[in-house]
Amino acid sequence: MTRVITVGDKTTTADEATEITLPVGGLAKLTHAFIRKPHDVYSEDSGVTEKDLTIVETEPDANLYIQLSAHNKVKLYLEAAETALAVEDELVLEADMIGELGPEP
Repeated sequence: MTRVITVGDKTTTADEATEITLPVGGLAKLTHAFIRKPHDVYSEDSGVTEKDLTIVETEPDANLYIQLSAHNKVKLYLEAAETALAVEDELVLEADMIGELGPEP
């Protein structure tokens, strides 16, 4: 079963990997991750913007990469200051929880 976890009120530093402790534990695997910004920094459109993150198994070392670094922590790398996570932004994670993984296909 996949759960959606929304994390707000966190910040990251541009051009370095930042680890964020999540408000829940027991994550087994990330299945989708994105940043939701209340303002648009990715294009000329106005309004809320969502930007997908690439899930990696190793240390995130490229822009918009994220890694599940512990059962209750993620590490993400955001290259530019304008795309770094700000207090008003949300990090949205879809994850499989420990003990809730289905059978292998």
